[in-house]
Parts: sequence; C-alpha cells; structure tokens
Amino acid sequence: MRQLLERVDLVGLANDGTLFLGKERKRRLVGVAVLAVGPGVIIVDEPTTGYDYRMVSSIMSLLAGLQKWGGAALITLHGT
Repeated sequence: MRQLLERVDLVGLANDGTLFLGKERKRRLVGVAVLAVGPGVIIVDEPTTGYDYRMVSSIMSLLAGLQKWGGAALITLHGT
C-alpha cells in the first residue's frame, strides 16, 4: 500500500482523515484503494482530467503496471 501511496504523492497523508483532503487528493486516494484490492480489470473514465504532467505520468504508469500483476485497465477518454 505504501508504494501505491508514494506513486500518487499521498504517503505523507496516510494517517490523516479524508475529511481534510481536497477533491484532487480524494480522487487519487480512491484510485489507490481500488488498486490495493487487486482487481483483475479496472475501468476508469478520464483518469487524468485536471492533473499536471507529472501526475498524469504517474497515473498512467500505475495503470500500465496492472499488466505486470496480471490485470488490465480499460481507459475511456472523451474527444472533441
């Protein structure tokens, strides 16, 4: 779990209550919670919306890493 928290820059907040987390941090925490359960397939809708380049890279790396653990990610994006 710690490795996942480190990947999304939340390790320093591991013992804080979620009440004090902002919207962006709550979204990252939910993602980590889902990955910690170890699902075979994860479906995400626009997982990078609103994040900077560094965080987008981190999120996409996590999702790509699912394959190493025998899982898969289905990512939906909306184009114009």
